[in-house]
Amino acid sequence: DVAVMGEVGLAGEVRAIPQCERRVAECVRLGFTTIVLPRENLRRMQAAEGVKRMGVDTVMQAISVMF
Repeated sequence: DVAVMGEVGLAGEVRAIPQCERRVAECVRLGFTTIVLPRENLRRMQAAEGVKRMGVDTVMQAISVMF
């Protein structure tokens, strides 16, 4: 029930991705309840109903949020 998206840099940073709102909408349609995405994308997005969104800056943050 968790979807993770973002581009990972060599130093472990999670970079913004294009068309994030569209990807989140597809995740919601598929039944995901939690989405981990780049914090930069989260700042630009409007609220999505029925899904918990978590913004992260690094891979380590993403891992700690998920477990």
